Amino acid sequence: MSWLQKNSNEERQQQEAVANPAYHCHSYSQAYENRKREQHQARRKLCVASVICTFFMIAEITGEYIAGSLAVVTDAAHILVDLTSFMISLFSLWLTSKPPTKQLTFGWHRAEILGALMSMIIVWMVTGVLIYLACMRLLHLDYDIDATVMLITSACAVLANILLSLILHQTGHRHSHGAQARECVSAPLEKPALSNASLRAAFVHAIGDLFQSISVLISALIIFFKPQYRIADPICTFVFSIFVLATTVPILRDILTVLMEGTSKGFAYDAIKARILAVEKVESVHNLHLWSLTMNQTALSAHIATGQNTFQTNFLFQVSVYPRSIQYLYSISMSILEVYNTSLKYCQNVCVLIIFCLLSVADTTDSQKILRDITQVLFEHHSFHSITIQIESGQDQKTDCVFCQEPRD
Repeated sequence: MSWLQKNSNEERQQQEAVANPAYHCHSYSQAYENRKREQHQARRKLCVASVICTFFMIAEITGEYIAGSLAVVTDAAHILVDLTSFMISLFSLWLTSKPPTKQLTFGWHRAEILGALMSMIIVWMVTGVLIYLACMRLLHLDYDIDATVMLITSACAVLANILLSLILHQTGHRHSHGAQARECVSAPLEKPALSNASLRAAFVHAIGDLFQSISVLISALIIFFKPQYRIADPICTFVFSIFVLATTVPILRDILTVLMEGTSKGFAYDAIKARILAVEKVESVHNLHLWSLTMNQTALSAHIATGQNTFQTNFLFQVSVYPRSIQYLYSISMSILEVYNTSLKYCQNVCVLIIFCLLSVADTTDSQKILRDITQVLFEHHSFHSITIQIESGQDQKTDCVFCQEPRD
């Protein structure tokens, strides 16, 4: 019953966000809801995967002790790395749930990215050690392998890693809620898939282990039928270690994109700019920024230029509807649109005149003076690179809103 009531409330909020320009600006946050849901799912999947990893790691260590295979050691080592990675991911997810502070005003969201980066570094370090050991075995062939135990252990490892991959696999699920949102903005051509960095890093580990387990199984089959070809053990370790490294490249690229504050996949700069320009009386858009807080949290900031005498109720209504529409369609976590009149020459490196959607026509003159005064004071006392200020009605504040609350010390 509570689930149905929650969905009904979300539907009502989405419709009210479009119908009422004075609606609380933080109530409609599809990206925020997606984020909470993904974190819950990620924690559950990582906990289940950790239990499975622990069980099969113990089994493989026992099998390696009996078989004496480097390939089995390699697979057990990767499972140990996976378990460590899962613990790091769970810790980073716990950090990201902590509220913002006055030093970390965006919160701890980047902890997830740093945890994923640490996991990838561990993969590279362990794989490097295993490649070194494989090279040593290629040079020194004085070792024996129990092919039967190796075959049984590797077959179990393949099944375990397939199970882990299925558990950790995540798919982007996006759907539309409410006819009102569809009427304001048509569906985007590109839809960014929901992606939790911690879960994605864990999935990469599982895929890497699956490759490694397959290599162990192949070498076990070769040695079982042709014992004289025991050199297949280090060769398979060497070859499939390279495959493991290759699986880390895509997520490393995405991690670096987030750390460099790049644009997430599925967010086309030109398409989003065109959507803003499609709003009536918008003459130009500049200083448009799309940057990633995490792999599934994207922020937007833009300066919008209008013609003279365009601060009318209809225009303000359109501007108020637009951020909520684009947030919904693109799962943007935060959007701030700065609106100014082209007849005013305040925009240099940064636009200092900002009229946001929740102002009435009678308030525009006072708000312009307030924004100029605030910006002047800030630039006089601080060396800010850029300033973005949102003006909204005092009645729009809500004490129970997580975004309206004062950050902790």
